[in-house]
Amino acid sequence: IKSPVTTKAPPPAKSPAEIAADYRSQVAHVAEFAQLAESGRMTDLDADALAATEDLAAGTRATLAAAGRLDLIGGAR
Repeated sequence: IKSPVTTKAPPPAKSPAEIAADYRSQVAHVAEFAQLAESGRMTDLDADALAATEDLAAGTRATLAAAGRLDLIGGAR
């Protein structure tokens, strides 16, 4: 007996404004982790999360740059 295969439609693509909001949130998290590091209370797990968030923010910024929409985050076109 074969089970029916169901596929979900991919989520709709985010607008440049939504991507810019994601970037701002990621940058805010990076700043929070940086303050934690400066306080001397950063754990190894926090350090890993900081690195991952920095990578995510860099990728998000690259997406905005490729779309020519750095203006949404205060960057040059």
